[in-house]
Amino acid sequence: MESLRELSPFLDSKSRLDLKAVALQHVLGVTGTPEGRELLLGIPEILRQLILLLQDETSVIAKDASLALINLSGDEDGASALLIISESSRCTGDDEKSDNLIYLCFKNIVDKNSKLADPCCMILSNITRPQMFADRIIILAEKTGIAWTTLLNSFTTNNYNTTGAKLHYLGPVFSNLSQTKKMQKYVLILLQVSD
Repeated sequence: MESLRELSPFLDSKSRLDLKAVALQHVLGVTGTPEGRELLLGIPEILRQLILLLQDETSVIAKDASLALINLSGDEDGASALLIISESSRCTGDDEKSDNLIYLCFKNIVDKNSKLADPCCMILSNITRPQMFADRIIILAEKTGIAWTTLLNSFTTNNYNTTGAKLHYLGPVFSNLSQTKKMQKYVLILLQVSD
């Protein structure tokens, strides 16, 4: 664990690109095993740095961070840790860098030019899978300022994303969130309006 902790300074967004890339590749490799993911859960600072790197100006760095977050969010413990970081975030949508993963995922999904839209759908699909997280995610989602209709529009519009993202995993996100009373009421309202 100490060797992983030593990578933290290199995962800072201001680190040299080559050092950041090597450190991130190592962390991404660690997320490929259950033991590695468990080790990373003991280092919340690295989890937070991965969320911040999702916004890196270098697309390869942002993509690798998204892949690590997909792996981490695939386990319930990892999803919980990432959700806790998002809930404790003091960042707002106006901040240059946010550590609110839920906000960042929704923001990338509705951005027609985002190359991270598909990975963000996968992250949200993973995090929303445990029913006990669904209500908490809806609360965070509503704080993003992104309307459910905007999110639904991105899912139902053909070729919504100009970078080729298909947003296939957004369907499971809606399905997972429909486990909550709040989302069920929203869906019923939508159905009544469409009649």
